[in-house]
Amino acid sequence: MTIVVSEIKLLDVSDGCQLQARIQSAAFADPFLLWYRFPSVLKRYLNVQNGNPFLAALLVVAMQTGEALEVAAPVSASLLKGANKIQELLRSWNGKLSQVEVRAPTQIVEPEQNRGNKGVGLFFSMGADSFYSLLKKMTHAEGIEGITQLIVIHGFDIYYGKWNTKMYAEVLKTANQVASKLNVGIIPVATNIRDLSDPIVDWGSLYFGSALASIGLALDNMLDAVYISGGLTYDLLTPWGSHPALDPLWSTESLKFIHDGCEANRIEKIRFISKFPIALNALRVCFMNPDDMYNCGQCEKCLRTMIALHIVGALTRCPTFPHKIDVRLLRKLPKLSAVSTPTEQSIRRASLRSYIEALGTSPEDLAIKTALQELMSS
Repeated sequence: MTIVVSEIKLLDVSDGCQLQARIQSAAFADPFLLWYRFPSVLKRYLNVQNGNPFLAALLVVAMQTGEALEVAAPVSASLLKGANKIQELLRSWNGKLSQVEVRAPTQIVEPEQNRGNKGVGLFFSMGADSFYSLLKKMTHAEGIEGITQLIVIHGFDIYYGKWNTKMYAEVLKTANQVASKLNVGIIPVATNIRDLSDPIVDWGSLYFGSALASIGLALDNMLDAVYISGGLTYDLLTPWGSHPALDPLWSTESLKFIHDGCEANRIEKIRFISKFPIALNALRVCFMNPDDMYNCGQCEKCLRTMIALHIVGALTRCPTFPHKIDVRLLRKLPKLSAVSTPTEQSIRRASLRSYIEALGTSPEDLAIKTALQELMSS
């Protein structure tokens, strides 16, 4: 059995241009049309003879289904070697994954086509992690460190579909305001990749890093490097879809992926970005978004971010969240024992513990601390 990537095309569509491929797999009753949509102005950077984004999109899927992977378009020699290392790493984390054969023509890269004077991208959700990476690089820009392009995706945390059009439009508008004030470019991207992956492979623990890489690889002709903001500190690293040992393996001869931010925990990142009004005015962490709310202020991601903002004294200065934490909402969150996987339990435990240790002795802090301690109980 083989997953076959064929009929790679670059088409003009109503809202830009579309890079697409036909995906055949035993996992699908019918061929799947995987697509990425970019602004028309970026069409000159996209190439139908670039199989790299489709290798990244399908490799983990193939490992899950146990099928070989065949890509019709040429693939970077560096990425083909990296694919073997990626499989070794992922299988050391998850023994249920298969080692699969990858078949594709090899790209011929002339020396002068290697890393040059192109741009540096950052996947930008306007969350604490990506704001931390952006502002850290903007304030300490040296060589490749400086970010020149923010990549804003419709189809990851904001699912692609009619019901999310308004939400993404608001996010993109705000991201454009951030980019304009910081004098950097912005790359809006839409994709249906989760319609492909979600029925087959877990997004968080295995897949989302490869999905990010697939978009970065499509922009190989435009960027020298792409930063992927991490959410875990070095001492708490655990198998996850994006990881400092995994992300660089998606690199090619001309594009480098860099996992960033492991030196700072959530509270430290919030403390840093809270110095910048541009971050507080745009901060977004919610992926529930009921009624297209920018941040609902009620889900666990919102509440944890609000607690961190409260700890560093910035909650009342952040207009994208309620200015007071409702302890009753904290008590309604699932307890640690209800979290599905050991990895997710480990991440959540470390997060809750850091908040408990950082909270003070005021009545409000003690009430929050008690609610968090209850969440950690069995």
